[in-house]
Amino acid sequence: MRRTVRPGRSAARAIAALAATAMVASLGLTIGLSSAGAADTCGQKSRPTGKVLQGYWESWDNSSVHPGLGYIPIDDTRQAQHGYNVLMAAFPVIAPDGTVKWQDGMDTGVDVPTPAQVCAAKAQGHTVLMSIGGANASIDLSSTAVADRFVATIVPILKANNFDGIDIDIEAGLTGSGSIGTLSTSQSNLIRIIDGILAQMPAGFGLTMAPETAYVTGGSVVYGSIWGSYLPIIKKYVDNGRLWWLNMQYYNGSMYDCAGGSYAAGTVAGFVAQTRCLDAGLTVQGTTIRVPFDKQVPGLPAQPGAGGGYMTPALVAQAWSQLGGAPKGLMTWSINWDGSKGWTFGDNVKALFGGTTPTPTSTPTPTPTTTPTPTPTTTPKPTTTPTPTPTPTPTATTPATGTWVANRAYGVGDVVTYAGKQYRCRQAHTSLTGWEPPNVLALWLPL
Repeated sequence: MRRTVRPGRSAARAIAALAATAMVASLGLTIGLSSAGAADTCGQKSRPTGKVLQGYWESWDNSSVHPGLGYIPIDDTRQAQHGYNVLMAAFPVIAPDGTVKWQDGMDTGVDVPTPAQVCAAKAQGHTVLMSIGGANASIDLSSTAVADRFVATIVPILKANNFDGIDIDIEAGLTGSGSIGTLSTSQSNLIRIIDGILAQMPAGFGLTMAPETAYVTGGSVVYGSIWGSYLPIIKKYVDNGRLWWLNMQYYNGSMYDCAGGSYAAGTVAGFVAQTRCLDAGLTVQGTTIRVPFDKQVPGLPAQPGAGGGYMTPALVAQAWSQLGGAPKGLMTWSINWDGSKGWTFGDNVKALFGGTTPTPTSTPTPTPTTTPTPTPTTTPKPTTTPTPTPTPTPTATTPATGTWVANRAYGVGDVVTYAGKQYRCRQAHTSLTGWEPPNVLALWLPL
């Protein structure tokens, strides 16, 4: 399917955004500009008051992967028709020095929206955030200079393109120190980035986060390396009120509850246990991190093939019902995937919310299951098939090669083959069933 082609956006649009271009010229930055004659600016939206159906909007033509629907403009009206009211524009390119790029052609097939198109999407009822990170857009969190360059180059883009907030989807490079009371260098630099952005954006500018489960509830098993590494960051922005909500990815691998029990992705039991765990509070090394239901927007794959752990509309409805409709909403990867197979995810969630533009409803808050305080160094007793406790920093005596297998210690740089494709290990870990390389891109880089 051919990508939608937009009208020319040359001289007139450049004049319309000359001030924005001059503002960042010294940074060597190119900003997406709007089409001629269109409104380039619009007001910043605050945190939505009702339920949210949040989807990632792909800025590139991915029709070869989901041929039913490739690229669509960010102001495509079908998104609102099928219930989406929060869009996450994915993803800017991040250069090795931290420079952020958001422009046509920044990567293969990319066509970024103009500021006018973002305004048009917002006029349809959407809140629009920029998502940074993803599986293939890493940032060197070991460097303060890179962090500062990132902030200096992304803030003008956020302002010029009318974004309402930023989504943190960093999937590589973030590790914990082993002591939740002491931030690692990478955790400190991610906080430096977030604080730097929020300080320069208007009051009420949005912040969401979309970590994989290993980075959050994985801390119930052991705290260190990637396991639980988002926890002190989540706690900081929940406690100070700046986090709009958490979009933890309930897919791409096994999941843990507050007691370290293991659940397969794509199950109602796992969905409910994860959500109740965070609402009740996860205690690690004496520190409790609580994310109330109103700050939880769990993430699910939109369709089969979009990610491991797909849940049918019936299972999504069952999980939502068991939680009494208490969470703030649901997130999905991705809008384009959903549209490629008939918009069944959006239509189902829209029905669960009661309409295209849902309003808050008084729903009973379920009583979270009582779970014992986990001991990070103790091997958990899974509720399903027992799996080995992941080791945060295993040491491989020689680089691993060959076919990926479960229950093996892999070190950074190890190269494996899975389903005919090669992957390089990003983070030292012990592999588990369900954590195959394409399912856990935080651990494996496709080659």
